[in-house]
Amino acid sequence: MPVPVSPPEQLLALASDFIRHNDALTALTLTGPAPAAAVLRHIPTTQHLARAAHTAIDVLKHQPLHHTSAIRTGAVRLKQLAYLATEAADHLIDAMDVLDAIRAGSTDNAGPGLALREGLLGAASRVQLARELTVLGPDDAFATAELLGTEMRRQDLAPGHEPTRLSTAQLAALRSVAQGHVSITNWAGRNYVSSGESPLTISTIRALEAKDLLHRESLPHVADQERVHLTPTGYRALTATFGHSRTSSSSSTRTARPMPATAPSRAR
Repeated sequence: MPVPVSPPEQLLALASDFIRHNDALTALTLTGPAPAAAVLRHIPTTQHLARAAHTAIDVLKHQPLHHTSAIRTGAVRLKQLAYLATEAADHLIDAMDVLDAIRAGSTDNAGPGLALREGLLGAASRVQLARELTVLGPDDAFATAELLGTEMRRQDLAPGHEPTRLSTAQLAALRSVAQGHVSITNWAGRNYVSSGESPLTISTIRALEAKDLLHRESLPHVADQERVHLTPTGYRALTATFGHSRTSSSSSTRTARPMPATAPSRAR
């Protein structure tokens, strides 16, 4: 019988979805033979993020929790994620419309050459806005997962998972991976780990892979480079650490960011 997935695990899965989305969006280029089709293929991924964030809001609403200020902060952060993902999808749709107009031969009075350049720049700026709106999604989803997991433990509602034995370095690695900070470059037969401000070794990554807590996925359109993700077992192992003093982090208590001002999107 499958083990029920806890709300913090669902939020860590949402963080992974944001990581994959951001990697794919970073790889999206408008210089290929069919840029509109490339943008079109990506839009459902962004729309999925918005739906998943809304689902997480509903899940949080139905938890038998006393809704403390921490829980209310988590709910606001999830609303922000849903809003930002929705806006990002709208910007991608606008970019696709601009590219479709170029493909159809639509020009303005400035002439075909200038219209093409301006159209491509306009589409590229909308794709860049979509990137900027979702780039912090993994960090925010992780922070909300930790906040919720900590509060569930404080209220004696945390799932009774048997904790996995982890060293300090392994726990730090799981946290960095969950936030999308870890990638591996394979060059000349060797693995080089990139992990932002938290130095990690390949031996730590391999030890966690052996425990079925991590796995690697090829980065889109990047040769010899992989993103490291948590497995479902990794989600469970990490959430079991939330609420312990060993894992206390300012990320779980920071206040939610205000909604950023963005270029207006069309009503849909």
